[in-house]
Amino acid sequence: PEQYNPRDWQGTWTDIYAVGAMLYQTLTGLCLPEADERILGDTAVEVSQCNSLVPQGVSRAVMEAIAVNAAARTQTADELSCRLVNDSN
Repeated sequence: PEQYNPRDWQGTWTDIYAVGAMLYQTLTGLCLPEADERILGDTAVEVSQCNSLVPQGVSRAVMEAIAVNAAARTQTADELSCRLVNDSN
């Protein structure tokens, strides 16, 4: 979402959003709604609701990676990796 406004600070969390969006589409088969639309009202469906084979922890990790609010989003690749691996059960 911060890429829509050139004044917004971008960092590793911006790349995490992109990775999260890719994981979201891979695991759900759905395209993530555009970030500027999600700011107005988030309609992204929880990953595990679309694909019951995805463990709840992985679903949570992906949803945290695509949080619209950058401060609430997973911040680094290491953090995302840990959440995906450690929460996969």
